[in-house]
Amino acid sequence: MPQHLSALEQIIESEYGGGFESQTLSFSTGTASLEVVPNNPNCVETVIVNTGAYDIFVSPVSPASAASGIFLHANGGSLALTVRDDLTLAGHEWYAVSPDGASSLFVVRVSRYQAPE
Repeated sequence: MPQHLSALEQIIESEYGGGFESQTLSFSTGTASLEVVPNNPNCVETVIVNTGAYDIFVSPVSPASAASGIFLHANGGSLALTVRDDLTLAGHEWYAVSPDGASSLFVVRVSRYQAPE
């Protein structure tokens, strides 16, 4: 019996080729920079959302800091990276810091697990 793809799977496969999977991650951040998203050269999209009560700074270079990071406002600030718009940044490792106190991040990554035939 042939495998039936959902509409979403068909669109993603036609746009990027191959099979894809989504991964969600949650992290607590603090005053020390930490890696929140590992390097993944098969990643085509990364979305990072600050779900915490304090501002967060993220960076593809360690350490993340208020002086050199990308600002994510408390309670919903976000960063969306796609291979089409941001080239390799979607697959880079990302670091986060929240200088004012403990906060939290929600991350969604979409990665190719099967190359087109």
